[in-house]
Amino acid sequence: MYCEKYVRYVICSFVFVTAILATIGCVESAEEEQAAKTATEFADHFFNYELKEAASLATEDSQKWIIFFASNVDEATINLIRNQQEGATVNVDDVTINTSTMATATITANNFVWSNGIENSPVVVKEARFTLYLRKENEKWLVRMDSLPQSERQSRD
Repeated sequence: MYCEKYVRYVICSFVFVTAILATIGCVESAEEEQAAKTATEFADHFFNYELKEAASLATEDSQKWIIFFASNVDEATINLIRNQQEGATVNVDDVTINTSTMATATITANNFVWSNGIENSPVVVKEARFTLYLRKENEKWLVRMDSLPQSERQSRD
């Protein structure tokens, strides 16, 4: 009889702990999905020069970087964008939830127009990898920029 109670206790404890761990895993997975969705939407808009839409997915203090980026779009960049047969595409490679309000997303952008400033001619970049930082504000993940996105690697056509 003592053995039956012990076995029930062990089984109930195991089920309880498993349920708690599953719940925690689901919450973290949902947070990763939300952060990944924001990173994807932001990057898709940003690399396709839909900067107003990209700005709506960024923190308020990041707006200055999007405005700066927009102010450096010249006629050569606009012409190159217009002459592209397809727009930029992005993929989220990885999302890490660092804290309850901070996350990091690694993305790959393909076939996008990029210029390194006023002195350089714009080019179509076949593929480059970027890290985006996200902050959760009012239950919503937003991209936080301390500078313009910097690629980890680029291959030009």
